Amino acid sequence: MKKWIASGLGLMMLSTTFVACGGEEQKTPSGGETYVPEEIHICSFTQQNTDEAYLKREATASSPALYYYSCECGKKDDDFFAYRPMGIVDEGYIRYDVATTALKNKTIGYGAQIDTDTFMPWNNPLGGGLTADEEAMFKQRVADMNLQYTRVKFFPEYFERANDNDDPNSFDAEASGVDFECAEMQALYKVLDICEENCVKVDLSWNGCNTWFHSFDGKYTFTKEGDTCVGGTWLGYNTSQYWTTAPRMEEGFDGYAEYAENISVMLDYLINVKEYTCIYGFSVIEELFYDKSDTRDWEEYVKCCKVIQDRLIKDGLRDKLQFIGTTPQYTASQGTAKAFAEGQEPLKDVYDICGMPNYRFNNKTSGIVNFFKGIMEKCEEIDKGLVISEFCQGGVGSASPFLDAVNKTDIDDYDAGLYISRFMIASADNGVGALNHYILGDTWFNGRADYTYTDGDEDRYYHKCDDVCKNNCTVKWDNSDGYIHTMGLWQYRDNAWKAHPEYYFWSLICRYTDSGSEIYRIRKEGETKLKEDVMLVSFRLPDGSWSYMIANNTTETQKIAIVNENADSLVSFKKYVVTEAGIPEDRAVVLPSASGTVDATTGVAHVELAPKSFTVLSNKA
Repeated sequence: MKKWIASGLGLMMLSTTFVACGGEEQKTPSGGETYVPEEIHICSFTQQNTDEAYLKREATASSPALYYYSCECGKKDDDFFAYRPMGIVDEGYIRYDVATTALKNKTIGYGAQIDTDTFMPWNNPLGGGLTADEEAMFKQRVADMNLQYTRVKFFPEYFERANDNDDPNSFDAEASGVDFECAEMQALYKVLDICEENCVKVDLSWNGCNTWFHSFDGKYTFTKEGDTCVGGTWLGYNTSQYWTTAPRMEEGFDGYAEYAENISVMLDYLINVKEYTCIYGFSVIEELFYDKSDTRDWEEYVKCCKVIQDRLIKDGLRDKLQFIGTTPQYTASQGTAKAFAEGQEPLKDVYDICGMPNYRFNNKTSGIVNFFKGIMEKCEEIDKGLVISEFCQGGVGSASPFLDAVNKTDIDDYDAGLYISRFMIASADNGVGALNHYILGDTWFNGRADYTYTDGDEDRYYHKCDDVCKNNCTVKWDNSDGYIHTMGLWQYRDNAWKAHPEYYFWSLICRYTDSGSEIYRIRKEGETKLKEDVMLVSFRLPDGSWSYMIANNTTETQKIAIVNENADSLVSFKKYVVTEAGIPEDRAVVLPSASGTVDATTGVAHVELAPKSFTVLSNKA
């Protein structure tokens, strides 16, 4: 463009032409005339006009459209910007819509059971429990997963190994049978320390009275004399065929009151003396609430819970904790929902949250979507949330994979992992607040010491063996009645702590949710119910980030578009995928890494789902 300069008479022409906005040459006065032009417009290419005149390239399924920047005068630039219309679903994709309002109940947390057995000394054949490196590994795995919730099995005999006194209204902490520093309690503190450090909500769960209790130090144990256990539990029935019973109720001994005292004293000690803040609540399990005739009576269980409730109110503890419920055992003729409703009714003023286990389904059975209907109707009626207190892939009758209570035939099946992701989606879609996978990692249960000798001032313990071994002192712990619980997310030491397939699914679920997340249902366009072939749910986390969780249980690739009209969902997501082919061959315990990004800044996340896969889209940091 030619220049003009100012003179005392106005603007002096230095050349014969100039370029105005629009690019056309304009003639200027000739000779030495002075000239005062109209205001000169200089193009500024800041407009993002999506009219067809500015289109550089049309959008495709994987790429947005490109448009040239323009000036307000209409001229287009050489530079361009990307654009995808808001809410537009590409051809060939099935539309799914995120609800615009969240469900009533926020999540309490997703997690897995950590029992004190994990840190008992028998978990190391040379003594002392897990090695320092193994403990560090365990802690790191909890942190990496973002474990949010756990249930911890507890027995009254862990610290009150013998009755403190005959008065359940006055606890004697100095009694010889009371020990807050024994091996069983030290193992509990290790679990709680990890939970405290990682903000894991703890359900401390009384499992009844331990019929065959033997303390690790050997001071309290049992022997069998016919059908009677001499020693073992002081609180339960020592004639039971079961390892756990209800508190003993007989003339001169009020077991319910003693049980309530035990629970209150322990919770008070942990909260007010040890100052743990991670204890979210407590539960009292009915599963093995057997009386002296080895039968379960729900009415008796209800009476016991009410005694516990009254004791915690009296001791000023009740308002500090959630009383987490359970469900009566039921028969097939009763049905789950009916038994659940009948069980919760007499406890609706006792429980804060309803609870139940679930091992009824596996990835080959149907019904997980409809399973919760009657159950949640009862929860809504009594205004309670619901916790799945323990679960993993299961089945009924011939479909059951269980070999016994702690071993399954399917533990290393890929489908077991796909199932738990589908069960989580179905439960979240119904407003379930917490899921506790049973268990976190494979664990050695129930070791004990049978032989002792004194080395100076230190007692040492040995496994049951011959004199040579006792003299050599190479193996200290008796694991003769122990066993490995193999239903965890990773294997035990004998398999180098490698992952079971379920780990890769559950670790993503925990990592990309948080306690207190809002749950938003996702529905296929034109449908009102969740389907079992492709299952989806979304979470809005407390920090404002979003996570979509999607399980494709079909054998075909699915192309879906998730439309979310909530304003803060217009983001770019990282994509995490679990497929059978993608399970690490070495079973390394590492979280699946992002496989790409999905642009949802226009309110639509287009994603292709691999057959039989689990996908997480999240913008959580």
